[in-house]
This record gives sequence, structure tokens and C-alpha cells, in this order.
Amino acid sequence: MLIIQGKASVREDEDTKIVANEMLFYDDIPQESNQTLWVKVPKNRAVLPSHITDVLAAYKGDTQVMIYNEAQDRKFLAHRSYWVTLSDGLIAALTELLGQGSVKVVSSMECNRFAKACFAVFFCYDIPCIK
Repeated sequence: MLIIQGKASVREDEDTKIVANEMLFYDDIPQESNQTLWVKVPKNRAVLPSHITDVLAAYKGDTQVMIYNEAQDRKFLAHRSYWVTLSDGLIAALTELLGQGSVKVVSSMECNRFAKACFAVFFCYDIPCIK
């Protein structure tokens, strides 16, 4: 499976085009951590993306971060520079910012079950990297 980050051009009068900025084979994704941090931005909370990335940047590490925007019903893979080292302080800071139940650490087994079904659709079309 190939993960493409870039732009898609869909027009009625042209063939669909994908302009790739970055490509990575799914099997080549670094697996330093066997966990993924899922962060949900509730639709009833007005939180700027920079507030979330500021917290993530303070805990740099090797654990992948996925962000779910409830208002848009979209999932985002955080850019590698925002991957984290899991800690109680990180969980507490994100929970304070986003509310109870908005932060979850998921094992790779749970994540892979989801990812195998969804990577092709979400990564090619729906999950931009947050930089």
C-alpha cells in the first residue's frame, strides 16, 4: 500500500490528477512505538490547531498522533515533528484543553485493525498531515 501526501485535482473536463508531495510505503512507516495517541477535537469546543500542536511539540517523541475533528468528521495524521513521548503530563494537558474523553492511547493491534481498512481511503484523500 502506498501513502501519498499531496493534492488531487478533480474536474469534469479533465482526467483526475494527483500531484504527490511525499510518498511512503505503508510498511516503511517507522514503528518505534507500538501505540498511537488519538486526540478528538469535540465539535462543541473552539480549539485552534496551534493550541494542540503547541502541547504536542512540548512532548516530542516517537508515538504517532492521530487527530479526529468531530465537527468535520475527519481524521488527520499529525506530521512526524508532532509525534510524542507518552506521559501523564501530556494526557493531562490535552484533556484540559479538549475535555474528558478526548484523549486515548491505542495499541498497535487496535490501530492496525482500523488502519488496514482505512489507510487507502483516508491517507490518499482525507488525512492531510498537520504541519
